[in-house]
Amino acid sequence: IYIDGNHRAASCLEDAIGALRHVKVDGIIAFDDYSWSPESPPEWTPKIAVVAFLACYKPWVRLIALPGAQAWVRRTR
Repeated sequence: IYIDGNHRAASCLEDAIGALRHVKVDGIIAFDDYSWSPESPPEWTPKIAVVAFLACYKPWVRLIALPGAQAWVRRTR
């Protein structure tokens, strides 16, 4: 599942939680614009959402790569 849309952290986190419900074990959730950092507060960037998602869903997901401006997460169970 590829997440690329609203850059607000809250919206990105909602998308990530929704994606987790649909991705199979060993499936990938890819976040675009992970390293995007405009002159905005952190809550307006995807990175904080990805970090929160990884922390909250640690038993189910694992960060596997940070290619370019993306973050790739694998569902582990």
